[in-house]
Amino acid sequence: MIVHRFMSEDEFLSLRKGETLRNKSKHEGYLTTSVGFCFFVEPPDEAIHWLSGCCDPDYCVTMDIDRAHLKSAIGHYRNPMGGKMDKVEYCCTSYSLDIVNILSYTDKYRIYSEYRRILRKFGLVR
Repeated sequence: MIVHRFMSEDEFLSLRKGETLRNKSKHEGYLTTSVGFCFFVEPPDEAIHWLSGCCDPDYCVTMDIDRAHLKSAIGHYRNPMGGKMDKVEYCCTSYSLDIVNILSYTDKYRIYSEYRRILRKFGLVR
């Protein structure tokens, strides 16, 4: 299954080094049923508009992963066109290069990380 993930530079470097990444967060305070790491299937140029406030998009990584490693979840997000919307997302509590194949990556969304850091500074996001 081809999925994408916006991630911090630290996460990206750890993944590239071959480390196993672990996360059991239940994302308290966010309207999602995901646990751990979240992945999406929509084109990143679209997804950045509803995910930019709740992720650190230093890198966007496109990966191939066996569907058996992922759980389906539902996230409730701000609709860039106004209102709210539900999105199917996929999650897992750990992953590494043993189960994902990196197909491509880009840092073209990094500017959204800067916006998020500014919003955090003023207490507007976590």
